[in-house]
Amino acid sequence: LFTWKEIIMAATFSEERQSTIENIVQLDLKINEVIYFIRKNVSTMDALTENNSKLRMLFKEYKNSLQALELLSYEAASEDLQKEILKERDVYFKQLSQLQFHSRKAQVHCNQIIESTERSQLLSGSTIRRRNDKLHKESSEITDSLLSVSQLLAEQVKRSEETLQGLASSSKVIEGTSDQLQSMNSIIGTSHKLLSKLNRRAVTDKLLIILALCLFFATVLYIMKKRLFPTLF
Repeated sequence: LFTWKEIIMAATFSEERQSTIENIVQLDLKINEVIYFIRKNVSTMDALTENNSKLRMLFKEYKNSLQALELLSYEAASEDLQKEILKERDVYFKQLSQLQFHSRKAQVHCNQIIESTERSQLLSGSTIRRRNDKLHKESSEITDSLLSVSQLLAEQVKRSEETLQGLASSSKVIEGTSDQLQSMNSIIGTSHKLLSKLNRRAVTDKLLIILALCLFFATVLYIMKKRLFPTLF
């Protein structure tokens, strides 16, 4: 027969054992959830670091629970009960080792995916930068070409304006020359008329002179004739 004290101690022991085992089971579930989350949902190093911190805390609690279970075995009422508790501890310890293995595997897998993603992003970013640099260079070359063409057009327009101004000046000079030629033609025409009149006057004067000479010579001959041959008439 057991005394009330022994019965109470046995009940308390059983409750502590059950509570410790339930805590271990809960920790097992939480650790599996975090490992699954790391494998499926974590995509950045910050998230991986955060979940690794959670795992470290959970593993620490898991080990503390195993130590508590081992301490309970020392308080067992019988050797058989002690062996049973230590056997349970060994089973959960093996589960802890498996959890740690799966945890490291998930972390390595996730780290590889993150590094691969970051490498792809870096390569993609480098490609985009090279493409942007190429486009920027091409746009700069196009802009320079357009500026050069614009300058050439401006120079051509300026030369055209100067040519037009030169043509306008030449046109004015030609118009002035034409006016001068017309004036000279008018002067030449007037001079020609004057020369014609002078030529006619000269011919008339010559005729008058010839007539005068003829008259003079006739008069002289008449006088000489009268003087030299007065008896002839």
